[in-house]
Amino acid sequence: MHIIQQKLTVKPPASQVVRMINYQSIYNTEPDDLELFWTNYPYFCPDALFERGGKYRYQFIFLAEVNTDDAGFLEMINQYLNVKFNPVSGYKTFEQNLAKFSRLAAEASLILKNILKRAYFPEVIENLFRETQEVSETNDIRDMINVFNRNDSVKIKYEILRKIGLMVLLNRVKNTQSFQKSLKYNSFINRLFLEKLNLRQQRHVGGDYLKIFFWMNDTDVLAYSYDEHEAVKLYNADNEKRSYKGKTLHDLQYEIMFPQMTRAGNNVLKYISRLKNKHEDREDYTSVIEKIIRKNIRFPSEITDIHGVTFVVDSEEDTFSLIAELEEFLGGTNTRKNEKIIEKAGDSGIVDDSKENFRIWKTIYDITSPNEMLDAVNYGIRQAQKDIAFFESMLTSLENSTGRDNLLPAVNNHIADKLKDVKKFRKLKDVYESKPFDIYLEIQIQELKSYLLSKCYGSEIEHRLHKSRQVMSSSFYKLFPRKIYEPILLKQ
Repeated sequence: MHIIQQKLTVKPPASQVVRMINYQSIYNTEPDDLELFWTNYPYFCPDALFERGGKYRYQFIFLAEVNTDDAGFLEMINQYLNVKFNPVSGYKTFEQNLAKFSRLAAEASLILKNILKRAYFPEVIENLFRETQEVSETNDIRDMINVFNRNDSVKIKYEILRKIGLMVLLNRVKNTQSFQKSLKYNSFINRLFLEKLNLRQQRHVGGDYLKIFFWMNDTDVLAYSYDEHEAVKLYNADNEKRSYKGKTLHDLQYEIMFPQMTRAGNNVLKYISRLKNKHEDREDYTSVIEKIIRKNIRFPSEITDIHGVTFVVDSEEDTFSLIAELEEFLGGTNTRKNEKIIEKAGDSGIVDDSKENFRIWKTIYDITSPNEMLDAVNYGIRQAQKDIAFFESMLTSLENSTGRDNLLPAVNNHIADKLKDVKKFRKLKDVYESKPFDIYLEIQIQELKSYLLSKCYGSEIEHRLHKSRQVMSSSFYKLFPRKIYEPILLKQ
């Protein structure tokens, strides 16, 4: 997504103004599953800080109560770290555990910061919930114990427990096979769609790319144009009307589409591949952790939308035509789960009184992927065959050589060894071909208008606001509990 800056006075988004006025009522509504969540993830529950010896007791608090001068203190810490962060058969040294703990601690603070950003509070309110700098920058467990002990602040003590809770959860996610292998699976998914739909040939419709300019007009309806000059002219006219009506002004945006024609003749404006634990070409578990907390998911393996692909098409007719083509190689309705056609659907966070009409087809497919070891096995076969070809060419070149008799046994032995390698790899190939993996894949087909609405500032279904609604529906209250943060709010 791109933005064209205009010399216009931009007012704060209406959603921020509302929160500035009503911030003291943030805790008026809380999710119904708070107690269940704290039972499943007790490190996020603040009660242990108020009820000594109560329902929730944490090993970290026991460690904090131990005299740090005791001879066995570091051994106790290492035992704690091994139990929390390592497999039962893979315990590590104290130094190894400290390094791993430090990495997880830094990542946990970053994830918390990202989730709070998604709540989309005005800065003055966000600052009240932001993790204390001392806690954010403390990534050594020994320092955490010291900070925990020397502070009377319940907020700081809770922030340390929460940080450890996020670290434990993050470690569990990273140890889950579906996330460990997500990059390989994602590579397979991309190859599957590009090959089956014949999108690699880049047979563009109407040129190499399309640039679409879009904005919300004075009646809060999406407007867009393929012509930049016309778009700027209409956008400025609409903004004058919005300013006259006292409405929020937003930047003119544009999106680049890469239209292609599929094998069956369907026009796809844009193909997007998504990996839930990746953001802007780097590993990022913010979305994964937020979803687990929001939906109270007990096991990371239960997440079914790690992989996703989105197709942007021009119309409803294009949507159903593309579905028919996808069914030809995805297996039809027997592999399709949780199919939804979203039209102002409540579970998507889209309000019912929207002035826009839009449609998103969304479903989960259960597809079968070849075993990821097949790539390595096939590579081994190819390399062994190349070596055989090389040594056979060497035999040919030695036919008239005076040293042929001396070299011949060694070359033949190399060929025999490589033939054994090929035989071994082919046996492995047979084994791995009989052991494929099932992958859950979320597929979305969006009409152009709905896609632009999800990007457009001021739209009720803008992705940023959708993420904010998700956080404020549940995960916010689990990470920033009333008992800790409401007194801080009420003091403002």
